[in-house]
Formats: sequence, C-alpha cells, structure tokens
Amino acid sequence: MKIRLGFVTNSSSSSFVVMNHSYISSLSSRLSSFLEDDDKFGITDKERDILIKDGFKPSNQLHAASIDLFTEMNPKLIKAKVKDAYSLYKSCACNQNEIAYFLLKRGIPFTAAVHYGNQTWYYERGDKFFYKLRNLGLEYEMYKDVSVGKKWDEPALEKVNVKKWLKEREKENEMNKKIGFRPLK
Repeated sequence: MKIRLGFVTNSSSSSFVVMNHSYISSLSSRLSSFLEDDDKFGITDKERDILIKDGFKPSNQLHAASIDLFTEMNPKLIKAKVKDAYSLYKSCACNQNEIAYFLLKRGIPFTAAVHYGNQTWYYERGDKFFYKLRNLGLEYEMYKDVSVGKKWDEPALEKVNVKKWLKEREKENEMNKKIGFRPLK
C-alpha cells in the first residue's frame, strides 16, 4: 500500500518541463525574430543546479506531454547530458501542486502536462499569472463514459494569480505541518 503525505491532489501522471538556457540561447540566436526574449523561457545556471538537486533530469524533449508518452517506451529519447539538454523535466504520480509550488516560488518558467495531459499548465518568467489550459480532446477521450456533459461548461482557460496561489498553498502548508505532513519546499 502506498501512503502519500503532503498536498495530495486528485491527479495522476504529471510532467513538468523547464527549458535549458543554453539550448534556448542557441535557438534564439538562430531564430532571433521568433524568440525576442529568451530570459522568459530559459533558466540560469544557478536555477539549473537547484532543479537538478531537486530531482529534475535532463531531456531532449521540448513538450511536457512527450515525457509521459515516451519515457516508458524508449528512455533514450529522454536521456541527455545536462549541458546539452534541451530541457529538464520532473514527473510525479499524483501531486503536481508540489512541483508547481517549487517552480513558482522561485520564479522558474515551465510548462506541464497535468493529469494524464488533460491540462497544460504554463508559466513565463516574471508573469503575475500562470495558466491552466484544458485539453478538451484528451478529457473527452478519458471521461466519455462518465457524465462528461457537466465538464463542458467549465472554462477552457484559467488565469491563476501566482501570489494568491502561492499564499493558498502556504496556508495549506502551515495546516498540514501541524498534523505532521511533510512541508512543501
């Protein structure tokens, strides 16, 4: 039996991708008109070290949804040397809020495929908001057998205030610490 302590959300199989600064820099020099400000997407060397220490792994995948789809089938698609990697990634089995908290608290940009890819979460460096986008086709495919009709009325895009979201997680964190759960980083 598996017991999960902390901020358990009703979700499974989420992957977060953070673009490696050296890859973004080389890409932006080739596509300078397309990527005007690589600082919004890439990470610093210090941030890369923090992410590696926290368990992020180097990858040659650019999209969070690709991590879950291809990791099991062919780990060679994921493995890369840190210096040469396009991105760093981290996956979780049930608790995407913990990884999102870690990244947002540090202002690190990311994209994430959340709850089997049913949502994409996106944060750009320096933005006051992060975004949750519903992937309606995947939602339909997964839930078509169970009253999906109610879900269609929900908005496809949620604009989430970062400070407010972090504050809510910190309140939950204090409450959970009192009952012995492991705090968020």
